Amino acid sequence: MAVENRETALALEHLQLAGTLVTPSVDFDSASGLLTLSGVSMPEDMGRFYSPLLTWMRKYAEHPAPQTIFRIEFSYFNTATSKVLLELFAICENIHENSHPVRIEWCYLADDIDMIEAGENYEMLLRAPFHLVAVNATNAN
Repeated sequence: MAVENRETALALEHLQLAGTLVTPSVDFDSASGLLTLSGVSMPEDMGRFYSPLLTWMRKYAEHPAPQTIFRIEFSYFNTATSKVLLELFAICENIHENSHPVRIEWCYLADDIDMIEAGENYEMLLRAPFHLVAVNATNAN
C-alpha cells in the first residue's frame, strides 16, 4: 500500500504560483513534501486565492510524502490570512496525527517582532511540530 500512496502523491500536481503585491508565492511539491508560502498575504478575495490551496492540501493529506515540511515565509499577512493559516495548519495536524512526520517552519526576520509573536502564538495553539526559524534579510524572500 505504501507504493500506491507514493504514486498517488506523485500524481498530485506540483502547485506553483508567482507572488504579487498582495498574494504570496506558492510552491507545494507533493513529491518532496516541501510546501512553501512566501511573501505578502493580503488578497482582496481570500476564498478565490486560498480555496485551491486548501483543496490541494486536503488531497495531499490523503497520501502525503514520507515527510512534510510546511514552510511559511511571510513578510506580512493580514487578519483574514491568519484564519486561513489555521485551516492549513489543521490539515498538517491531521497528517501528523496519522503518523506521518510533519514539520511546520515559521520563518521570520530576527528584528520582526510582529512575525515572531505571531509564530509564538501559532506554536502554542498547535499539536504538530512547529519551529520558529530566524532568517537573515539576504535569505528572506
